[in-house]
Amino acid sequence: MIYIRDLIRKKRNKEELTDEEIDFFIEKYFNDGINNEQISALVTLMYVNGLSYREMSHMTLKISETGKIQDIYKFSNGILDIHPIGGIEDKIIIILLSICTALGYPAIKIVDREIGFLDRIMDKGGYKLETDFEKIKEDITKNIIIIEEPENIAPLERKLYKLRNDIACNDSPSLIAISLMSQKIAMGVKNVIFDITYGERAYVKNIKEARELAKYLVQMGKDLSKGVKCIITEMNEPIGAKFGNILELEEAERALSGEMDEDVKELVYTLGNCMLLLMEPSSKKEDNINKIEEVIKSGKALEVFNNYIEKIGLVHEKALHVVPVLSPFEGYVSEINVSMVRVLAKNINAIRYYKDEYVSIGTGLEFTKKIGDKVEKNEIIGYIHIDNESQIENSINAFLDAFVISNKKVKKASRIKEIY
Repeated sequence: MIYIRDLIRKKRNKEELTDEEIDFFIEKYFNDGINNEQISALVTLMYVNGLSYREMSHMTLKISETGKIQDIYKFSNGILDIHPIGGIEDKIIIILLSICTALGYPAIKIVDREIGFLDRIMDKGGYKLETDFEKIKEDITKNIIIIEEPENIAPLERKLYKLRNDIACNDSPSLIAISLMSQKIAMGVKNVIFDITYGERAYVKNIKEARELAKYLVQMGKDLSKGVKCIITEMNEPIGAKFGNILELEEAERALSGEMDEDVKELVYTLGNCMLLLMEPSSKKEDNINKIEEVIKSGKALEVFNNYIEKIGLVHEKALHVVPVLSPFEGYVSEINVSMVRVLAKNINAIRYYKDEYVSIGTGLEFTKKIGDKVEKNEIIGYIHIDNESQIENSINAFLDAFVISNKKVKKASRIKEIY
């Protein structure tokens, strides 16, 4: 006979749970058969004392089976899933989706309905994300596919995620890996690439945690016969030149026309190469980069992008005011605080934290100076695209507060730190 208190005792003593014990724990927790004190104690001990790869892989599989398996990937074993963990903006994803589709490799983005501009612009355009997987079968090799995360995907994962937040165990690399992979297994994933962003203001706080998470995800992929690659990136400034719905789409369009800022290009080419390596493990980086460059130069990737924008019926709204921001002194940009950028974007309705919040898709922020750039006094360092005139002064001050300008020249560093 298995008892929850015995599982708690084993994890307290840093012992492994058997598959049978994990099955018991998952079934009982899913059916509300464990009281709050016991489940909190067990998860806390998993957080403190860790889990073995075997425990993690088995827990992942059992959690994925608590809901309906939505096997979108049955239409093509080659479908790629792109999953950012607190880092890359949607513009990078839509650039990658356009490139992969143009290359004949189907790729998808599964959208959480409360975050990301992809769902916001669709709300404004009146286009609804597809949830009937059978309907996208014909589109999957020729069009960008962005789908809404189904409600019945791994429901125990959502329950466990809430508990982890409630008991301050939400930053455990092992538990994060279980959460992520259980969702992917429930979707029938075959290949997935994770961008793991670390930083003081990111979900993953330092490179040590990022490495641990990457190793867990890659190893679990092997254990569960899935193709997994991870890149580790650092968050010390926004990506590219624009932040905000229509603004980011404009930047994506410009990038697919062949004009990419260096940090955008680095991410697109690195992630693109990793994605093609998942599709064709014997391929070489140089050849993959050449393929990416070719579909951009030929206009094929841009055509895929334009077809998608036309499909969702998006109207390119503009903000009522475009306000330049001038630097109050000279120096070199050493940081652009991403958290402050997000708060400012929220205040001018460029982003939302919850689905029912108002968004103006024309508003956003534009950066003409990035880390390492020289700035003269009264030189324009960016623009605020804003509707509410009464917010302009406060928004300018907030924009300036996000910039750290030093007297010494700061060396530009690669955002990409490691690849697994």
